[in-house]
Amino acid sequence: MVNKIDDFVGYTQQKNIAKGKGSSADAVPGGETDYSVGLFNLGTIFHINNNSQVWANFSQGFDLADPAKYYGQGSYTLVGDHWQLNDSINVSDSKLSGIKTNSFEMGYRLDTGELNLQTAAYYSQSDKSVKYNKNTLLIEDVEDKKRVYGLEALAAYWVHDNVQLGASGHYVISELDGDNGWEDLSAGEASTSKASAWAGWYDDNLALKLQSQTMFDYEDDADNKLDGYTVFDLVGSYQLPVGSLGFGIQNLFNEDYTTIWGQRAQILYSSHYAPEAYDYKGRGRTYTLNYQVKF
Repeated sequence: MVNKIDDFVGYTQQKNIAKGKGSSADAVPGGETDYSVGLFNLGTIFHINNNSQVWANFSQGFDLADPAKYYGQGSYTLVGDHWQLNDSINVSDSKLSGIKTNSFEMGYRLDTGELNLQTAAYYSQSDKSVKYNKNTLLIEDVEDKKRVYGLEALAAYWVHDNVQLGASGHYVISELDGDNGWEDLSAGEASTSKASAWAGWYDDNLALKLQSQTMFDYEDDADNKLDGYTVFDLVGSYQLPVGSLGFGIQNLFNEDYTTIWGQRAQILYSSHYAPEAYDYKGRGRTYTLNYQVKF
């Protein structure tokens, strides 16, 4: 992996020059970085019988934070009409650290025809994590370890030739290795646990499904909170002599909620604007109708 970075004048200095405060500025030196990383993956599956299996997997991954949010930062002093660079985060002196992650996963699946069941437990640990400056939104450092682990499960059962009931869930814990040991990851970054359930009718012509999606509450060690919500959807399709008709009602009960991203944005960007500016509401009750022909 190779990253090539151009010379870059600090963003604040660019703004100041555009406003007439100074006419020129030193550039933070660019350059080129390369990363050579060996990764290992191993997986196995064991068939208990014709209907069920257990499996396990170990994998490694490598990631690099956004170089545009790390390089090109510098502290400047205005000397006369010129912004003089004092020090900087540049390619030569401050190579951006890569992030290596080890992931373990074990699971079980069963399919009898009437019953479909899948469940898995996983554990993932990264040797570093990205720390952002809330004021500049730039990367300050890549340092503390991070881990994410949890359980996933899905079950679906045909209670009748035409009727299926099902549910799924994902319980997840995200933590950062801080000064006081493992601490909850900020609500601005952490994934939330979720669940869904559905009931469906299926025959030769008609498919109809009522489903729910639930996002659960989350609170980190700094008392930042994400409020969970539940929405219901009704979706279906009907086979016509030529083509099929699709229809649905999204957010069936017109739930009033702020999306998870909208709530995260209020935490991440609160130093720039009032939280209300990021109060992104979920879509209200929405009716859909479509027709399609396959040929």
